[in-house]
Amino acid sequence: MEITDNQSVALSGEGIAHLTTARRWASFLTIAGFIYVGFSALAFITSLLGGRSVPVPESGIMPSTLTTLPTTSGYNIGMLIVTAVWCACFVYMRRFVTKSRKALLNLDSNELTESISSLLISCKIYVIYTLGSLAIALLLGIIFLPLLLSNILNN
Repeated sequence: MEITDNQSVALSGEGIAHLTTARRWASFLTIAGFIYVGFSALAFITSLLGGRSVPVPESGIMPSTLTTLPTTSGYNIGMLIVTAVWCACFVYMRRFVTKSRKALLNLDSNELTESISSLLISCKIYVIYTLGSLAIALLLGIIFLPLLLSNILNN
């Protein structure tokens, strides 16, 4: 069923309660998500500046060696993309939280529509990221599974 512009939908008390609960959970997820994004950004910066530890068998010491972007570029670019995607997802989810709170306080249907639109964008980003991750995992599986099986069969 499609709703035209001159029709409207009202929320019942139970619907408002569900929306409030969803808003609270989304708020929790955005806080946890931004903490994750912060740690990911810190790990990205650390990998650019501080490098990896390389074991030295003779002394058992693990000195820190300076790495540059070209030596770990695949890892760093991947980490940067994942961090950016999750940050965008959490930004739109945060918009849902703030706009739905404002909409319920002011009983503003336009604000509620904008909040649900932000939630929809957040969900789309999550779905695109998930499908992309699955496609990459499948591709890597197709590439490396024959190598792994041939290694196992040859031993």
